[in-house]
Amino acid sequence: MAYPRKWEYDADDNLSVGASAEEIVEHLDAMGEEGWELVAIQKQGSLYRCVYKRPLQGGDDYEDDEDDYYEDDEDYDEDDYDEDGTIRVNPPPPEAPRGFWGR
Repeated sequence: MAYPRKWEYDADDNLSVGASAEEIVEHLDAMGEEGWELVAIQKQGSLYRCVYKRPLQGGDDYEDDEDDYYEDDEDYDEDDYDEDGTIRVNPPPPEAPRGFWGR
């Protein structure tokens, strides 16, 4: 049986509000190389507070078998996915059948 994935979190205030796009990408790439994923960002005065998460490695209930974490995907049909392969959060409702006068 697979256990729910556990996460570890980190936060930093290393980006200034005036940072260039290149500086932001460089900072995020550096965090990504360590396995961190940006999950939130908030302006704190003249800085941005960035919150990251990554899977917690080790522990008694950690299983490194990604197939177990995605077994719920079987509940979705092809119509439930966007073009980029992500699952639609709020798919549009099906169009209601129209009567003789288009109502």
